[in-house]
Amino acid sequence: MPGHGRGTRNPEGLTTFKDMAAWLLQVIDKLVAPNVKIVLAGHSWGGEFAVFMHRLSADPKYARIVHYLALSPPVDTSVGQWPEKRIEHERWFEANYESLKGRIAPTDFEFLKNILKHGKNSDVGGVFTGITHMDYSTPPLTVEEQKKLKPLTVVVGANDGLVYVGREKQFQEVFGNLIAPS
Repeated sequence: MPGHGRGTRNPEGLTTFKDMAAWLLQVIDKLVAPNVKIVLAGHSWGGEFAVFMHRLSADPKYARIVHYLALSPPVDTSVGQWPEKRIEHERWFEANYESLKGRIAPTDFEFLKNILKHGKNSDVGGVFTGITHMDYSTPPLTVEEQKKLKPLTVVVGANDGLVYVGREKQFQEVFGNLIAPS
């Protein structure tokens, strides 16, 4: 993905998920034979990107992508709701995450504790987090629009404290086909 790896350290002009989706389609067209169907899979931020691209999947230019797979995507599960709803949940989570300690993987819990105590310290992470919130503050899709989308599978760990624990209800509302292994 742009901004990851040696070849794309300077993702000039790629400042939104829509820009990155267009870039990825160009890469696919150059590297993958035209008759090959694609399963787009991503983990973490790449999973979030797969969820975003899935929302565009009714567009004919995405015809080669037949399935979307998002592994532990840290998406804003208030997709399409007012920003206040997301902020309300984030405040609740910050105030209550310690009560979830027994359900969160120990390394995830320590990472969360550090983030909530000290804030993010990565400029790149902050830039892409800003992009994510911008892209995910779009109106929700109608039932008719959702029916036109290609399949999406979202996989999270039952003890994934960075993505899932404390957000189970929101994930289930947004991703009905959620798989949460124990």
